Amino acid sequence: MDRQDGRVLIVRATKKLLDRIGAPTLRDGEQSTTVLGQWYATALPWRPQVALLVNEPTLLPVLMPLAPAATLPARAARNIAAMILATHATPEAVIEEELRHMRDYRVATTANRSVVGIMNEFSRLAEIHRDRDPCPDLTDLAQRLATTPCSPLYGRNVSPDRELAAFLHTATSTRRSSCPPTLNGDEVIHSAQADQATYQRQKSALNSAIQGGRRQVPETT
Repeated sequence: MDRQDGRVLIVRATKKLLDRIGAPTLRDGEQSTTVLGQWYATALPWRPQVALLVNEPTLLPVLMPLAPAATLPARAARNIAAMILATHATPEAVIEEELRHMRDYRVATTANRSVVGIMNEFSRLAEIHRDRDPCPDLTDLAQRLATTPCSPLYGRNVSPDRELAAFLHTATSTRRSSCPPTLNGDEVIHSAQADQATYQRQKSALNSAIQGGRRQVPETT
């Protein structure tokens, strides 16, 4: 797809997803113009297959149907807005502006190992939830994943849902500031304690699943 007005969404896909959606199209020097920046994506080998997207600045996860794979990048904008931004009480004006900047898209290879690592972790946790519910609602599952404490966010807002809130607060008040503020300290500490307990339970369930010989999710590469 040729860029028409300089507005572009960048989706950085894993190799196994690129095999499904086609070769990279990102040109030298092109940058994402969306408020939320670049998104990373991979394929989950479910039936039916699902695509997992993770936002680079906030680590916010999105789950959407993979098929038809060839149209995934074009469908990503609508799913990001409908499934995640709207459900996180994002102002409508922000959603509309973000959609305008996602009319065009580019596909690229992954470049941030930290984000890929978080994507692997979300894949494993999503699989645990799916073991309990073979046909989960993708929006509900993505919202659950968004409350997961993520080590890259420990110095800021702990989990993707709170990082998104802080990021958008800064973006809407200072026009795309690159330094999202932390939330209220007491709120983060108390919430983090509860989230850490949840995270440990999820990790224990994953370890039990592996030790019990249940199916494992392959590393995302």
